[in-house]
Amino acid sequence: RPAPAMAADSCFKPLTHLREVPLDPAAAALVVVDVQNFVCHPEGAEWKHLPREDQLRGEAHFWADMPRAVQNIKALLGAFRQKRVEVLYTTIESLTKDGRDRSLDYKISGFNVPRGSWDGKVLA
Repeated sequence: RPAPAMAADSCFKPLTHLREVPLDPAAAALVVVDVQNFVCHPEGAEWKHLPREDQLRGEAHFWADMPRAVQNIKALLGAFRQKRVEVLYTTIESLTKDGRDRSLDYKISGFNVPRGSWDGKVLA
């Protein structure tokens, strides 16, 4: 794909051709970030304080697309595993049940996902 047109005096010259590289399965990984009950399920701690109608009204696009997003992630997982490419997950989860190990940001945000809890379980 050609680079977008730039003004003649622009010092910005994108090197888009450097992004067109083949995937090396031995050096690659699929990273699934925070696709867990806590934030991606209507009964997750991030949402359960809101009536379902309010969840749908306030985040209609999010909830409408969540089933398709999870389905797409599952398809990617299957494809990557079939090709024997590493799969990594990140989750929001405390190392302790009481959350004493949480970062200051997590404490200020007011959430704790205890280790091994339902909220910490991955959806895909």
